[in-house]
Amino acid sequence: MITMGTVPFALFLLANVVIVVVLPILLHETGHLIVGWLTGHRLVYFCCLGFCKYGKYVKTALGTEGVFTGEFFKSQCVMYPKKFEDEKDFVERPLMFLAGGCIMNLLIAAVMVPAFIKYFKSTLAGRPGFEMGCACLLWIIANLYLVFHNWFGKDPTFDGNTFRMIRRDANQGPLYLQTSRISFLICAGY
Repeated sequence: MITMGTVPFALFLLANVVIVVVLPILLHETGHLIVGWLTGHRLVYFCCLGFCKYGKYVKTALGTEGVFTGEFFKSQCVMYPKKFEDEKDFVERPLMFLAGGCIMNLLIAAVMVPAFIKYFKSTLAGRPGFEMGCACLLWIIANLYLVFHNWFGKDPTFDGNTFRMIRRDANQGPLYLQTSRISFLICAGY
């Protein structure tokens, strides 16, 4: 049996799989949040892994039925842009916001690659590092999966599809912003 100190490798791997499923989703939505704030957006709502913040209100949905139906894993960060000076800026900033989650996941995967290489070389040299190399590889795979799933997935509401729709049709940008504004007003109590 392979062990990592006193912890069996299977338990270590299982814990990492759970962490690798949960944290990249949270970090993806946090990427939207950070890019949104940097580009002058206001938070409408932030939902991630059963925790939702709508304006002043906080709601949790940590019931077991949500975990088994997949509702627990549905996460979304919706922000509304402030007014911009020119029309180009009016469309470009929401596009940057849409890319924020995938940018965050790409950055995390990029940071994990050197760590994976280090632990892989350590294992080849006969030193400890196999378990940490596996953990790094899981992080790389999970984050790259989120990038491809969100950017190239078939659902029309995914980040990449919304981004391409706004780029392709000049009328879609203002419609996207109007939808964000309606969400903002509903959450603000209007």
